[in-house]
Order: sequence, then structure tokens, then C-alpha cells
Amino acid sequence: MTLCLVSIDRFLFIVKPHLHKRFMTPRIALVLVIIVWSFDTAFFSSGFIDGSGVEFRYINYLGVCYAFTTSPVMAIFRFFFASLIFIIIIITSVWTFCFTRKFINNQSMIVGEGVYASKKKRLFGIFGSMMLVYGIFFTPSIFFSALLAIVDFPGVLMITAVIFFFLVITLSPVIQAYFRPEINSVIANIVCCKILKNKSYPLAISSTCNSSSAVLDIRVSSLDV
Repeated sequence: MTLCLVSIDRFLFIVKPHLHKRFMTPRIALVLVIIVWSFDTAFFSSGFIDGSGVEFRYINYLGVCYAFTTSPVMAIFRFFFASLIFIIIIITSVWTFCFTRKFINNQSMIVGEGVYASKKKRLFGIFGSMMLVYGIFFTPSIFFSALLAIVDFPGVLMITAVIFFFLVITLSPVIQAYFRPEINSVIANIVCCKILKNKSYPLAISSTCNSSSAVLDIRVSSLDV
């Protein structure tokens, strides 16, 4: 649900800025975040309630605890709810991509193709990567976990769904950070500073050794005199 909310927010901010400015005030945004987090907390906490259709199970060969659907009614609800979230993410993301691409093409016709070439590559990169992450990792993890109470999946598919779910949490912010130039510049500065420090450390040691040996030579020569 958090990904869905972020996708809708980006869609309104880019495609419908007048609606975003009119309705998406800080107070409304805070209320929406509280509602989404409260719903997620209530849904995943239902595993502690008997008869809720969700229960927590410990997977020995993975060492993790996961929420499994045990009731067909809950499985159907979870399946349709996950499908709705996935459809909203796909529609808003594709719509935002098409709108942004059209805007970049119109601006490049006015200013020049070379000015917006890097932005066009970055646009295709971030949306293509996010669609791959959602399609390859997010979809199987959601649908396998939702249909677990109806269809008896093999253990390999269940393990794959759990691993894919955790990969989505990791890869989604990594991809978004990779295609943001300001974050890339900060990471590059940190890496370059560490490399320069590692290179300057032996130089400092060698210069210290040279200075100390020079001092010893001066002392020895003074003793010879």
C-alpha cells in the first residue's frame, strides 16, 4: 500500500500538478500515511487473532517468520486487494512515464535533442527497472502468498515468494537512488573521499619516515662533527 500511495502521489505531482497543489496538503498527506500504516498494522497483526484467516509460521529452512493465509475467504480478499494495488501502480506509473516522455520530446524539439538526451535515458532506465522489479519480484511474492490457502504450492515456490518479497523492499529504493543525480553525487563524493584517504595514508607514512630519517641523518652528522 505504501508503494501504491507513493505512485499516486508522483502521478498527481507530475501529471496533475493543480490537483496535487489543491488537495495534497501536508495535513492530508499525514492523514493518508497514518491510514495506510494503520491498515497494514491491523492486517498483519490479524495473525495473532484466532479465526482471522492469517497466521504466523516460522520457516525453519529460512529462519524467518511469515504471515500465511489459511482461510479461502481471506485468500480471495488478499488476492483481489493485491491485484487492485498492482493495477493502480502499473496505471499510474505508465501514465506518468508517457506524460514525462511526451514533455521531454516537446522540449527537445524546441531546445535541441542533445539537451534532453541524458534525461530521456534516465527516464527509460528508472521506469524500465521499476517495472522489472514489480513484474519479476513483487507480483509472484504477492500472488503466491495470497493463494497459499487455496492452492498447495511446492516449498520451492514458497521460498522464492518470500525471497522475492524481501528483494522488492531492497531493490526499489536502490533503483530510485541510482537514477537520482544528487544521490549519485553524494555517493561518489563519499567513495572518492575514502579512496583519497586510503591513498594519502601511505604517503603520509612515507613522508613521516623520510622526515624522521632526515632528522636522524642530521643528528648523526652533527655527532661526527
